[in-house]
Amino acid sequence: MPADPEAELAAEPAAAELAALAARVRTADPGAVHAAAAQVRAIGEGLGDTVHAVDRGAAAVAGRWRGEGATAFGDWVRAFGAAGGRDREVIAAAGSALDRVGTVLGELRHEVDQQVGRAVALAGAARARAAGVPDADRLAADALRAPTEAVRATIRRAEAELRTVATTLRGLAEGLTAYADLPRPEATTTPGTTTAPTSRPDPPRRSRPPVEDESRAGFGSAAPEGRVDDWIRRARAILQAAGVPPERMDPGAVATIIEHESGGDPEAVNTWDSNAEKGTPSQGLMQTIAPTFEAHKLPGHDDIRDPVDNIIAGVRYAIARYGSVSRVPGVLAEARGDPYVGY
Repeated sequence: MPADPEAELAAEPAAAELAALAARVRTADPGAVHAAAAQVRAIGEGLGDTVHAVDRGAAAVAGRWRGEGATAFGDWVRAFGAAGGRDREVIAAAGSALDRVGTVLGELRHEVDQQVGRAVALAGAARARAAGVPDADRLAADALRAPTEAVRATIRRAEAELRTVATTLRGLAEGLTAYADLPRPEATTTPGTTTAPTSRPDPPRRSRPPVEDESRAGFGSAAPEGRVDDWIRRARAILQAAGVPPERMDPGAVATIIEHESGGDPEAVNTWDSNAEKGTPSQGLMQTIAPTFEAHKLPGHDDIRDPVDNIIAGVRYAIARYGSVSRVPGVLAEARGDPYVGY
């Protein structure tokens, strides 16, 4: 392609239409559209985080709060989660649709650039053959017809596909009503029949033999929730930069695994199961054994007790084995209302 095809095209008397079409196409910014799609997907992820936060809040009072108010609250939390799931699917579909817009525009720009280069080359060749001939302009104009028609056809195809995507986006926007349709918590429910929280301790997160000294089992006190959420965010950012698709590492699913595996304690070490008997105890937030950690860690993240490094290896292992953190058996079990199982 010539160094400055636009300038050479502008010099051709018969290229006005092609030049105008090319200039119009170059105003499109596929990169900006892809960035907007990423922002839309981030909104969906944020919605998922909100749903999981509500679920964790509900789980914190489950079994301690009873009565009519507790029942109404539980019903509302389930409806809230279902609404979030529906709206999240809509938002994810909108992100995919916007990505398609960016792809169409990118392909359109590439094709038009190719045809502009072709037009300049054909017109130049025609003029070279007709050097000194009075009808050189006519021959150059004839050479421009095919590239110009090719650009017209490419734009028509792109416009048709973009109209289809626009219709899809309008339909998705109209369907984004799950939260708007969510009923308010029953206003007439009073706390009169609700019993106070009991002082009964929570059941243990994992079934394990009793030990005289809890510290010998390696499980310390749980970390504050905010710290765990921060560790998850940092690990996901590193993993995404390493090419892991964000949809395969749902932060709520990661938090569920951490809650059950270590209680949020990055120093947790399992000293009682079969892995411990083999000399490779499960360690850290996601309770990975050393060989698994070594196989799935990222360069520069080599400390199995570092919370972010441990999450990185645990998430990569879960994705390698199950395809997604959300498909870990324990996460699926909890989604069905069954007890958590280890991974």
